[in-house]
Amino acid sequence: FDDAVAAFEKAPPNITVEIQVIPFAEVAAQTQARLGAQDSSIDVIAVDPPKLPGMAEKGFFLDVSADKAAMDEELTAGGVSSVTWDDHQYGYPLWTSDNFLFYNKALLESAGIEAPGAASADRWTWEDTISAAQKAQAAGAQYGFAFEQVDAFYAMQPVIMSMGGGSGLKGDGNLTPDVASSGWTKFGAWYGDLYESGLSPRGIASAQMPDLFKSGSVAFYVAGPARITDLQKSDLKDGWGMAPLPYAAGGKAVTPTDSWAVAVSAYSEHQAAAQEFARYLSLDADGAESISTKFNLPPVNQKAYPKYIHYITGIAPDQTEQYGNLLTADSDENAQRRPSSIAYVDFETVVNKAFADIRNGGDSAALLEAAQADLERQLAQYQ
Repeated sequence: FDDAVAAFEKAPPNITVEIQVIPFAEVAAQTQARLGAQDSSIDVIAVDPPKLPGMAEKGFFLDVSADKAAMDEELTAGGVSSVTWDDHQYGYPLWTSDNFLFYNKALLESAGIEAPGAASADRWTWEDTISAAQKAQAAGAQYGFAFEQVDAFYAMQPVIMSMGGGSGLKGDGNLTPDVASSGWTKFGAWYGDLYESGLSPRGIASAQMPDLFKSGSVAFYVAGPARITDLQKSDLKDGWGMAPLPYAAGGKAVTPTDSWAVAVSAYSEHQAAAQEFARYLSLDADGAESISTKFNLPPVNQKAYPKYIHYITGIAPDQTEQYGNLLTADSDENAQRRPSSIAYVDFETVVNKAFADIRNGGDSAALLEAAQADLERQLAQYQ
């Protein structure tokens, strides 16, 4: 946010912004704890949209529904929806997102694998992908396939839903867990086998995955657009390509969506100034363009979006030739939001741990059954 802050501070009404940086893994817990204690020193909060309902229900966020008309005019409908709970808006959306199948050109060439096409119509199945990954590994790649966001529901949900599972929550208010269905257990067995077979790296955290791919150790790699600049600045420059996120044979193509938003603390002593900054990041085309090109994530601000696409295609013209078209196709046809629920934090915590246990060799069916039972107990408090 540094560039956006610098530009914002130069313009009237001359507001100064102090950024507090928290390690990513601690953001949710620290935010919950500090707002739960009514800490007035936080003004603007970065928030993951599925967590917004639970935090809004606790009274943590300022209701900013007065800006709904401006949001509708400047932002995508999906972006506005991501910060809406009980017909009110409690934040300002910044970005949307997607995942892609990145690949190492040299490793595919060594294995005699024809690279997947870049257009939505060229989308591989997961069966195609794993078969090619196995071939690449047999030809010398250390790992055939890897997810960047290992064990994260955001990355796993599209695979689960393509395999016939649901979002994991259903019923009134999305308060009924559904993580032991046939689609979920099919995914669990598939996910566990990636690591049991050695096709994917066991014991490596998400933060280490980008470097593993850039080092040339992985043939196929699922990650988001935030990686594009990083890859092109690495030793792998022009040695990588990107294709649509695969889907399960016989199932539907499913892709992730939504990204971070900002909300104004209900306990802030500077709410008017905080709203000005939040509006700048989201509703102002220059502010939205600044943070989107800095972090490579697609803005939901419709005026900033074309500038963002132009910027990304300038970084890696060959690899991103279909990027804008693919983003549009995924957003319009394939995107599935994570479930909105006041219990989302409980849900994500339980299922992410189940995924981690499966990756580490646990019995997938038993772990998902245990997660189902655990969630039934935990979510009963919200009924």
